[in-house]
Amino acid sequence: MSYEITRDDWSKCEICQKSLGDIKKEAGGGKVYFSHAFRDHLKNDHSLSLDEYFLDVLKIPREECPCGLCKKPLKLTISGAHIRYKKLACGRTPGTLEWSKRAKTERLGENNPMYKKPAWNKGLTADTSDIMKKIGEDRLGMKFSDETKSKQSESAKKRLVHGHTGMPHSEKTKQRLRETTLASIKRGVFKQTKSKPHIRMAEILDSIGVKYEEEKRVSFFSFDFYLIDLDTYLEVDGDYFHSNPKIYPNGPKTKTQKVNAVNDYKKNAIMTGERFIRLWECDILNRSEEIGCKLKEYSQSLLWEPLDQ
Repeated sequence: MSYEITRDDWSKCEICQKSLGDIKKEAGGGKVYFSHAFRDHLKNDHSLSLDEYFLDVLKIPREECPCGLCKKPLKLTISGAHIRYKKLACGRTPGTLEWSKRAKTERLGENNPMYKKPAWNKGLTADTSDIMKKIGEDRLGMKFSDETKSKQSESAKKRLVHGHTGMPHSEKTKQRLRETTLASIKRGVFKQTKSKPHIRMAEILDSIGVKYEEEKRVSFFSFDFYLIDLDTYLEVDGDYFHSNPKIYPNGPKTKTQKVNAVNDYKKNAIMTGERFIRLWECDILNRSEEIGCKLKEYSQSLLWEPLDQ
């Protein structure tokens, strides 16, 4: 480094002229590190980070990461009583990228030392593990800048191996994932989650003797119930997620509600010419007997009369 941060550079605050001793006293003195006291003083009194103070106030230049690849500027960090530059802004060592490239071909399957071994944190929770508790506390309230989010998004698009984000799966992969999931559900490896209104609706149908199939797929959509003998599709709409107009008279507000509103519109379009019933969560939970009676009438006439509002 061409410039090293020393105690002389932060023996006092150049903004308010408080000495380091006074700053530490305000922080409680005792075993509080001078470095921590100075950092908290900048944050609480001047809304500045260490980086901003040394770069913008003291005009101390920062060099780029010595890895020679990422071009990131080195950032300041606190290590005990010292304030110093990070050795590597990206955390890489010179051979990391080369090792990573080889690992993608040499450490697959049984060649991976963790192959078929359980994860170190399997079964651990914040209640049973101090490490998991600290991880949760460190991440609580963590926010990412728009710049970081943008970089993460671009990085996800370039990944060859990815989860819910990034490059879309091929149709062949999607179908394989669907089949694997359904097979796991049938074997009881994991249970299919159902909402409380969904469970209650199933109970209503059982009580009046209506045969049904759950999660009936039509085109690209899945419908909650298909009433087999009545050739009717039935959808259970959550009050919040589907923005019940009795509760949200001005329409969807959140991003989730707006996305669901578009999906509901598409589902309605697909069901044009089909027998299709929508019921709200609040009605299913609070007016189950009335819904049961309405469905009995429907089974005779195949004409659905909406619930009185």
